[in-house]
Amino acid sequence: MPNSGGPRSSRRKLYAHVVDTILLLYGAPIWSTAAQKRAYIRQAESAHRRACLRVIGGRPHVSYEATYVLAGIPPLALLADERARLYSRRREDAKDEERLATLSKWQEAWDRSTKARWTHRLIQNIRTWIERRHGELNYHLTQLLTGQGFFKHHSQRYDHNQSAQCPVCPTSIENAEHVFYHCPRFSGERETTCPTARGHDAGKHHQAHARERAKLARSCFLRPLGRDRTEGRRNGQKRMTRRCG
Repeated sequence: MPNSGGPRSSRRKLYAHVVDTILLLYGAPIWSTAAQKRAYIRQAESAHRRACLRVIGGRPHVSYEATYVLAGIPPLALLADERARLYSRRREDAKDEERLATLSKWQEAWDRSTKARWTHRLIQNIRTWIERRHGELNYHLTQLLTGQGFFKHHSQRYDHNQSAQCPVCPTSIENAEHVFYHCPRFSGERETTCPTARGHDAGKHHQAHARERAKLARSCFLRPLGRDRTEGRRNGQKRMTRRCG
């Protein structure tokens, strides 16, 4: 599935659950103890992570921790351990209890981790994020939530000759926080993401707010990209003119 376009994130999540259930978690009560050793579960976890990346429309360099949290799908080792506990209990009412136990372990690991701290700053409570009833992730919104995308601070990691300074604010680093909260380039779009909730239904307000955040994310990324593509076409036309001349 492509990062941009295609099925929405909730449907992609359904596909990921199918992959986990049929392929990765088959016989989990038997091999779950082996999952405690990193070397044994590495290949299966890689496939699990790729499925989660498709859910959020993320790039390959997004950390494992942020990928799982944004997708709302626990790490494979925790899922296998949950299946093993359910198999030993064999009670219909145990599913919710074991899922809460899995979320508790996942939350502890998320708080202890030293990676994806920008994502942790935005999404501190995993259960609240998973149980939300509004908003769909997309390629652009994922870049905001991970801080990895078309930001000069992030691009400098792969191109050391590129400056990380914001072109409008020379004294500031162009990262996710600066672009979405401080940079004057997007002040107009930023104002539309803070509508007042007075006189509106709370659920509808959250849904509208999520749509506005996604719109801001698209505008922040598509505007510079559109300019770069236009300049690229102009340069190409100039080169063709020189050759023909």
